[in-house]
Amino acid sequence: MTSQVVSAISTDTLGIQGVLSEKIPNFITNLAIFITTQMTALYLCWRLAVIAIFALLMVIIPGLVYGKLLAVVGKKIQEAYAVIGGIAEQALSSIRTVYSYVGGGADCEELFSCIKTNSKAWNKAKTVEENGYW
Repeated sequence: MTSQVVSAISTDTLGIQGVLSEKIPNFITNLAIFITTQMTALYLCWRLAVIAIFALLMVIIPGLVYGKLLAVVGKKIQEAYAVIGGIAEQALSSIRTVYSYVGGGADCEELFSCIKTNSKAWNKAKTVEENGYW
């Protein structure tokens, strides 16, 4: 439960920061450019500009629908990450509990050596992939 709260707060904070720093200024800029362009088009050729305004609706409406669908998918992904975080938290808690009762130092050392070996192999694979050999 704690991991879900932390994950939700972190995600919300990043979303708000993204909106305030990037999306609102871009929206205002694009809106100003659009209004200026439409006013110029109305002045130069008003008949074509009126038709263009209605044609833009055919572009704007699918964009809004796509945005809504993308928001739904994003929410599902966030919920899945919250569940995964909870499962990982429970697993780590169980490992800590078992380790404290058993005192399995040798088992933990073996586990950590396997993890180190695996991470070294993973790092080598990433290096090869980044250099374009794979």
